[in-house]
Amino acid sequence: MIAIFIYNIVLIVLYTITMSTSLIFYLREKRKIFLAFSVYLSFFILDNVIIYMTEFFNTFAHQYNQTFMSVPAAKTIIFVVNAFCSLWIVNLLAKSKIKPYQNALLIVLAVWMLLTPLLANSAFKVWLYYLPNQLFLFYVGTYAWGRYKKTEGLSPTEATYLKRFAILAIVFSLAILLEDTFVIFNIDQYTSLTIKIYNRNICEDIFSILVCVLGLNYFLRGNSQQVAEAEEEVQEERLFEQFCTAYQFTQREMEIFRLLLEHKQNQEIADELFLSVGTVKTHVHNIFIKLDIKKRTQIQGLYEKYKLDLDAKLLGN
Repeated sequence: MIAIFIYNIVLIVLYTITMSTSLIFYLREKRKIFLAFSVYLSFFILDNVIIYMTEFFNTFAHQYNQTFMSVPAAKTIIFVVNAFCSLWIVNLLAKSKIKPYQNALLIVLAVWMLLTPLLANSAFKVWLYYLPNQLFLFYVGTYAWGRYKKTEGLSPTEATYLKRFAILAIVFSLAILLEDTFVIFNIDQYTSLTIKIYNRNICEDIFSILVCVLGLNYFLRGNSQQVAEAEEEVQEERLFEQFCTAYQFTQREMEIFRLLLEHKQNQEIADELFLSVGTVKTHVHNIFIKLDIKKRTQIQGLYEKYKLDLDAKLLGN
């Protein structure tokens, strides 16, 4: 019992330190990802406190387990909020918004977990209750992986943490489900006379610990890297605008030149800017005249030479 007590204290301290660090960063920088992580961790703390009480107070454990089998409101709220926060964090890292179908998935998750307790008491009923939560975590992991693979518009730091969270979510959603299956069907008891539930999932604890480690790493290292990357992007944008001004590009020519630097073909440029291919060809021709070049392959070299010459001038000054 002493080991379990110390284990719980260590978990709560870790969650609290991570949540406090996230809140400090949110108050300082007002970035939503820090707020999302703070809410996420606060429900980690709440869940662990409830589990801790079921492990040390028999009366509370009996009442909680009885309620869980009929109206598991507390556990459902914790699961739904955690599911929402994990999806929120992934979308913030991916620079996207939560999509309508994802909101629908959250609603389905909540309804499933509210209706399942209406079934007759059995191990299968409890397994069905936990199942959608792990499936949703698996979905979040695969969604994060998909966003990581589409790295366009993401900084290296955002892509890296999307990948790490994706791997954690995919691996541990399966591990948690396997542990739930074993414990529910082999250790817990759900007879009419005896209800004994082992509420702690060790794989879930390991997942939460690794999430904390990942979060602290992001707060203390990844965030500073992301700030540096943002400053580099601003500098790159200024340089791009200076180049376009030096060659007297129009606003439309600037837009097309940016896409030419990304090696886009005329049809791709036309589709992205909602122009006809003929109009794009005309603008590309005008850009070539202003740059005094004849081939697309010369564009990147000319732009890189301009950046090097500018850097040399700045160093010379």
